[in-house]
Amino acid sequence: MPAGCLCLILHAHLPFVRHPEHAEFLEEKWLFEAVADSYLPLLTVFERLSGDGVPHRVTISISPTLAAMLDDKLLRARCARWLNDRAEKAEKSAPFVAAHFENASAEFARRGGDLLGGFRSLKKKGGIELVTTAATHGFLPLLKNHGLSVRAQIRVAIDEHTRNFGERPRGFWLPECGFYPGLEKELAAAGVEYFVVDSHGFLNASPPPPFGPFSPVACGGVAAFARDPDSAREVWGPDGFPGAAVYRDFHEAGSDGFKTSAVSGNVAKKFPYDPAAAKAAAVRHAQEFVRARIARAHLHRDRVPHPPVMTAAYDAELFGHWWYEGPQFIEQVFRYAAARSDELETITPSDFIQRHHVKFAATPGASSWGQHGFNEYWLNASNHWIYPELRRAALHHATVREADCARARLGTACSSIGRRALKQAARSLLLAQASDWPFLMTRGTSAAYAEKRMRDQIARVHYLCGAIEKNQIDERRLRALEAMDNLFPGIDCRHFTEA
Repeated sequence: MPAGCLCLILHAHLPFVRHPEHAEFLEEKWLFEAVADSYLPLLTVFERLSGDGVPHRVTISISPTLAAMLDDKLLRARCARWLNDRAEKAEKSAPFVAAHFENASAEFARRGGDLLGGFRSLKKKGGIELVTTAATHGFLPLLKNHGLSVRAQIRVAIDEHTRNFGERPRGFWLPECGFYPGLEKELAAAGVEYFVVDSHGFLNASPPPPFGPFSPVACGGVAAFARDPDSAREVWGPDGFPGAAVYRDFHEAGSDGFKTSAVSGNVAKKFPYDPAAAKAAAVRHAQEFVRARIARAHLHRDRVPHPPVMTAAYDAELFGHWWYEGPQFIEQVFRYAAARSDELETITPSDFIQRHHVKFAATPGASSWGQHGFNEYWLNASNHWIYPELRRAALHHATVREADCARARLGTACSSIGRRALKQAARSLLLAQASDWPFLMTRGTSAAYAEKRMRDQIARVHYLCGAIEKNQIDERRLRALEAMDNLFPGIDCRHFTEA
């Protein structure tokens, strides 16, 4: 039996940004960059590990909004054009930049743009476990004053995951690791088996877990895992691996828009990036990471009733987009862990639950992985106005939905077009609740776009609900809204109603 277990979780998410009304739209580039820098390289890494027979188990959370964009014909066509354009422009840049975009363009074309198919294939091979997160990544602790919104975010997500990947997810990634006591009841009612909280959620748990973050707790019928604080610091902390001088500098771009400098040097003069040196550093850091997990496992092995489990959870986009060498690091972590499998095993939370009974019962404390560990990044002076507006929109939708239910009992429910309008209002409500918009407002990046997205979606909820109430639905306008926000085709409005 190994000394410990490494549970690596990658959370892949982007907000739903799709603008068919424009020939090009700047913020759609968020998806294209993530495809080139993170999703394609990570798929390639896991396919290579599988092909080489390297034992590996990893959990990947794919948000429903990201899945909708990856599966959208318009966005896939636009992504292909963008990749081709970048490949052509990169020919005059550094060789490694040209190779990066040439490979990304060719690989995207080889796959027919079907990245979801790649994840499905990896799931079937057994290396990865796919789970979901809230429908539009709503920050659930700030939606709990309207419980139906929390329920809808969870259950629409599970429906979408089942539609996309052919089976219900066993795990649920809490957006921003945002947890509040009571949320476990909604997760358990939806059939979720496990979720992850930040480490201080265990520190403030009731009662305190005796084994700290190295063992999950039973929480209202669901297992709660805590992020390992040491692995978080090593990869994501201000002094973590990505800041090493030899790695590519994310922030330093040349006049052509391509990043060709290393982190080393100073603001006035950056040193050129050396891919070979960076790759060697990624190998060293991966081995250092694995050795640190083994040392930690040996340190706690005698006081935990099973091999200590270390849950290393990160945004997937960190690997490749923000940390260019991140996919190489991930690959080397699994290769080195496989070489030391007698001391460290890579597993998923489901693997752990199947092998070990989660004995200790506790409720984690309110927490998130945001700045200072709670809610303030999503609720502050820059964005506090949104929550009363979200609540009013949710109540308006609930009122119309309840009225439709009452009419159905009398045999006079909404017409076909009324049901379409009610579903579209539900999509807009979920889109308005995305955690990305208040996050961007706080950060000050694309804040104007974030505010406009929220105000537009809230306005659409009220417009559509009002049209239903007045029985004055403009089908042409409804069709336009359905074409713009075309995600969640099978959305079930019963999720927005009390059980």
